[in-house]
Amino acid sequence: MTITAEIKESLEREFNICSTTINFYKRQIKVLEEKYKMTTASLSCKI
Repeated sequence: MTITAEIKESLEREFNICSTTINFYKRQIKVLEEKYKMTTASLSCKI
């Protein structure tokens, strides 16, 4: 089974969007933890 260039580009674009979103929320969680001097490790899933 071959993957066409269009599908490959689409998957790469989706991967980049998801990665950017995950990194954004990780940074926001870190800010929240520092602001309130707490941890969310037990609340968040391991990614």
